[in-house]
Amino acid sequence: MIFTLLLLLAAEPALPPAAPGDLPDDLPDDLTQALSTPPTPPVKTYEVAYQAGDTQMHLRLDMSQPAGERLTLLSPNTDALSKDLQHSFESLKEEVDGNIWCDQIGALLTPPVAVAEAGELTQVYRFKPAISEEADRTERAFAKASLGHIHIGRTDPVAPWQVNTVQLALQKPFKPMPMAKITELTMTIDCAPGPDGRMYKAQNATVVRGSALGQAFEQTQNIKISNVAVRPQP
Repeated sequence: MIFTLLLLLAAEPALPPAAPGDLPDDLPDDLTQALSTPPTPPVKTYEVAYQAGDTQMHLRLDMSQPAGERLTLLSPNTDALSKDLQHSFESLKEEVDGNIWCDQIGALLTPPVAVAEAGELTQVYRFKPAISEEADRTERAFAKASLGHIHIGRTDPVAPWQVNTVQLALQKPFKPMPMAKITELTMTIDCAPGPDGRMYKAQNATVVRGSALGQAFEQTQNIKISNVAVRPQP
């Protein structure tokens, strides 16, 4: 479940596009600008590198292919994956849509947002994560127990604001199931400019600590998106 959740958040978030009219009301002007969708060509291809412990995967998305055939596992061979990872990969093949943009996370915000840090070229806002109608029990519990921060920045005082980093962090333990407890979960998405300057989710680093069946565990996961290409304008 964790693998699916992280890869969906990092590469193909199940969030609606956040056009200016779709954003939560009463957001600060600079944050509204950072979360507004600029005119840009759609994604053509990109690659995803996933690592968790000894598990490594390299995937490629090609939006020119039919739905269900857009995601390719470059390495390792599918037979080398565990059954859980094989199932997650097959599920993602049906769900990927090429949405990797950092300005599309407006649906994560639950107003009001609060200023955590203020500056001429950087701003940090604190927010409670929104809970989507499609969220399962674990995702709802995580959202209720977590706090988010969104870092926006600009290169000079007249440049447009853009999203630089989004972080969700657990503020108190929660139990995803009766015999398990999560005591720490942080998820940090770092953004980078794509071919046309639009910021995309370049890296998602996650740390999970807790206990299950009386045994403590710790898991770190890292997802990197690279080689982003967009379709040429007609």
